[in-house]
Amino acid sequence: LSQNKSLNINYFYLKMKLLDLINTNIDKNFVVRYTDSLNDGNKAIEVLEFANKISIFESDLRYKLAKIYIDQRRDNEAKEKLYEAISLNEKSVYYRTLGVLLVGMGEVEEGINNIRMAYSIDPEDILNLNNAGAYYANVEKDIDFDSDWALDECDFNSDQKANEMHDKVVEELIEKIKGEHDV
Repeated sequence: LSQNKSLNINYFYLKMKLLDLINTNIDKNFVVRYTDSLNDGNKAIEVLEFANKISIFESDLRYKLAKIYIDQRRDNEAKEKLYEAISLNEKSVYYRTLGVLLVGMGEVEEGINNIRMAYSIDPEDILNLNNAGAYYANVEKDIDFDSDWALDECDFNSDQKANEMHDKVVEELIEKIKGEHDV
């Protein structure tokens, strides 16, 4: 049954491409079918590589390809496609994804710089803020908070005091990030 489903999807994909070769929406729709319905990342890669040759200025196709490479742990290929996507369109999601990938690959400084860039492009994006905060807290070990609060001073039985401490640290973290990037 799965093989018949795959053959049907392949048939309709080829038929649609014959009718409208340069329509990359067809490619995007079939990539979703290959990844979601058939769990066939390799076929999705085939489609996206073909689409990238036809539509050389569409950054989103490169980003989608990079995401599949990331899922397959093909980090260097994902990194290459993310750089290509950024060269075509500087979207914060591209920088954010590249930053997280680079940190995971051990290229921490360059990864942090990309996460910072994502935040500077769109400081309202909660994922950008979350990543910036997480990497500052976990990677930048020498962060010095000006707050009088200290974790050991917090009465763990007091939710109010814990919430106040959390809010103060988050506020200081946001100010530090904004200050370093003149946002």
